[in-house]
Amino acid sequence: MNKNQNDFELFRLRSTGAIIRDGYRLYMDSFRRIFRCSWLVALVYAISYGVMTTFVLDEMIGNPKLSLLVAAVSLLVGSLLTGTGMSLLYEHRQSGSIPTSQHWYGFFDKRTMLRTFAMTISFFIVLLLYLFLAVFVGTRLAVSLSRIATLVVVFLMAFIPVLCVPSVLMYMYDFIISPSSKNPFSGRFPLRYWGGAFIIFIVVTIVCLLMVTITQLPANILMIANIRSRAGILIGDPTGMPDYMTELKLIVFTLAGFIQAFVTLSSLFPFYYLYGSVQAQEQERADMKQKMNGQQSSFSQQQDYIEYE
Repeated sequence: MNKNQNDFELFRLRSTGAIIRDGYRLYMDSFRRIFRCSWLVALVYAISYGVMTTFVLDEMIGNPKLSLLVAAVSLLVGSLLTGTGMSLLYEHRQSGSIPTSQHWYGFFDKRTMLRTFAMTISFFIVLLLYLFLAVFVGTRLAVSLSRIATLVVVFLMAFIPVLCVPSVLMYMYDFIISPSSKNPFSGRFPLRYWGGAFIIFIVVTIVCLLMVTITQLPANILMIANIRSRAGILIGDPTGMPDYMTELKLIVFTLAGFIQAFVTLSSLFPFYYLYGSVQAQEQERADMKQKMNGQQSSFSQQQDYIEYE
């Protein structure tokens, strides 16, 4: 194994900064391979994003069936993109390098893709049940509490899923890229690692938001212009938008979605090394505990021998 592969080895003790640094370094150093392996999935993601943003989002208001359809499509396409990224990481864990695409359509591992879908659906169902519970509790509390107290409770309940993200991610990585995992909840993520994991989550989120904001600036400007145009129509002003606006929106948002797909893929890599660092620390703790138990056992045997003498 060469020096570069040693730098990107998964199961190594890393600091919080090293986890973020090595994650993005692996992504940038392997970007050509990643692009060739995932370009088709990124294109599917981009087209769905462009179509929904251009034609569907404006019609979602007051249409629950359409909202459910958009949620289902988003879940499917998002899982497909995530599964492709996790396939690359699974191969990296097995071989120590990002794979080279052997087909024109890219690369994905069937096992990893199926596990990604299973994990995504499992946590989506849990989140949906929690959402129903939060709405039920919020409705009940609104009757007996003041408006401010109700808002505080609703905010806290909305913040709980955010606090759970680090643990959810570690269970996801253990189930998807660990060959020995049997079910989505078979992994272990001790709470002593939660603080560092949450810091990494915040940093990666900020980096993704900045990258999306910068790379999608034309799309954001176009969206703001469209919103202002629609607001003007409501008060009787002319639209002020060109006739080719729909086609322009579709092209711009599709390109923005293509860029967003690779930004999303980049966010998987720091958490990959977070998972590896946690596993390495747990293994080190287990080895140390076993060594201490062995020393205590040896000391007890010596004491028994001395007493026997």
